[in-house]
Amino acid sequence: MVNHQRMLSWRMLSRIVAALTAAVLLTPASAVAGKLQPSQLPQDTVWLLHLDFEAISASKLAEQLRESKPQLTEGVHHWFRQEYGIDPPEDLRSITMYSRDFKRYTGTVIVQADYERSKVVEKMEQASQLKKTNWNDLTLYTVTIDHHHGDAAHTKDADRSSDKRHDQPGKNKSHHHDKSGGKQMTVAFVDDDTIVLGSSVPNTQAAVKLLQQDGQSLSTDSPLLSERVADAWIYGAAIDLQQLKQNPLPMPVLQQHERIIWSFGDRDGRLFEHAELVAASEEVAQKTLQVVEGIAAYETLWAEGSPPMKSLMKNTRIQRDGNVVEVSWDGDTETVLKALKDLGSRMKTWKHVWASDDDRAA
Repeated sequence: MVNHQRMLSWRMLSRIVAALTAAVLLTPASAVAGKLQPSQLPQDTVWLLHLDFEAISASKLAEQLRESKPQLTEGVHHWFRQEYGIDPPEDLRSITMYSRDFKRYTGTVIVQADYERSKVVEKMEQASQLKKTNWNDLTLYTVTIDHHHGDAAHTKDADRSSDKRHDQPGKNKSHHHDKSGGKQMTVAFVDDDTIVLGSSVPNTQAAVKLLQQDGQSLSTDSPLLSERVADAWIYGAAIDLQQLKQNPLPMPVLQQHERIIWSFGDRDGRLFEHAELVAASEEVAQKTLQVVEGIAAYETLWAEGSPPMKSLMKNTRIQRDGNVVEVSWDGDTETVLKALKDLGSRMKTWKHVWASDDDRAA
């Protein structure tokens, strides 16, 4: 086994914290747990991303980030409206995203929140591009988002073709685009705590059935799950990465891996980040290790002059065992906050240097 003490990529950390900041600003602490529930995911899930807003919002890190970045709240609401066509509930508990394939515009989102269903449904009814489907005891709302002013007939054609398709494992098709270019999303308000958003009527129906314990769910020993699920505030995983060839976006590096798991959270009072990359071969794993070490070497130099960043560097570990590469770090909240402050200051300085005169004037 190869072991190395290195510092995690600070650019990666900044992206993580940007997402984390957006999450915590939306959410006060809730009385209901927001942990990942494997029973809510289908057996053939290939990727998932879960955000435990309850745990995040109750943390000291969240408290300080809310105080320092209040302007992000509206930004997150705006993003949610653009992507899903609804205003997010104020009291979010968790969001779980998953899919059975890697194709674009497929997948499902489960939102656990304390929201007023009647108000959200009222807003949904006002959507200009809307189709309602009565199913069991629910009304499913199919909305078109970012519609490019195509005629309504296009949307109706897309809706009819969507209804005729079946959600079969391994055979999902990207059908939540109508012919005029708008994205389609089917929303189900399951109860006063749960909203399901699917890329098609069948996807949404399948998700609701699973929530009602009708269907085969993800096994607790699935390769998508690790021991860090219990401590993770944000948890992501993907398997069968060779299937990424189905995605039009070129991802040759990930395609040479079998599995990737990433988590960020709190364990025993210390913040942590952990990534595990399982390569298709030891040769690929060795190259992945070299890439990670190269990034870490650069970031080690970049941390000079920042004691908090250098402190986290000492608590960062990179190791390879066969075809598995692991990267992790941990630190107390105060150190992480100070490191982020230093990081933000440096990025702001360099952004000013790189910006043109017109950019700075704006």
